[in-house]
Amino acid sequence: MQKPTKYRAKKAVVVNGEAVPYSKEIHKQNHKIFDSLAEAKFYVHLVYGLNLSEGADFTLQPVFTLQPEYTHKGKKIQPIKYVADFMIGMDVIDVKGMATPQFKMKAKMFNYIHGDQFNLWVIKEMGRKGDKKWVMDTGKKKGKIQYEQYLTPQEKGVM
Repeated sequence: MQKPTKYRAKKAVVVNGEAVPYSKEIHKQNHKIFDSLAEAKFYVHLVYGLNLSEGADFTLQPVFTLQPEYTHKGKKIQPIKYVADFMIGMDVIDVKGMATPQFKMKAKMFNYIHGDQFNLWVIKEMGRKGDKKWVMDTGKKKGKIQYEQYLTPQEKGVM
């Protein structure tokens, strides 16, 4: 039985270039499983919309150590790790509907350790059916969250 994801998000897979909810029948066909439908949709956007290839252009679920393991009073303390959803060039991407308190804490630790090397973005899909865009949270202005369209380095022509 599959372990439920945090916050009760439904797992999803990509089948024939489309993000669909996870099912045991689909899993038997050996497809990639994503923690949420939004994450699977972003993968479809990268691979089928922008023709990027996994490994060469982006990495799935890169792991960053925020605090190494250590020993305290003879007891081994496990490291704190952050697993992002994607890494595209120097952009580390987490696909979320909103930044959770746990993510905000890990983001502070990530930026303290890796902030000079990487850009950490929380992105989500916004818009109406025919006009959906991937946007990133750029902070609050006058109490309202401000969003800006997220463009990959390839879309910007940087890579």
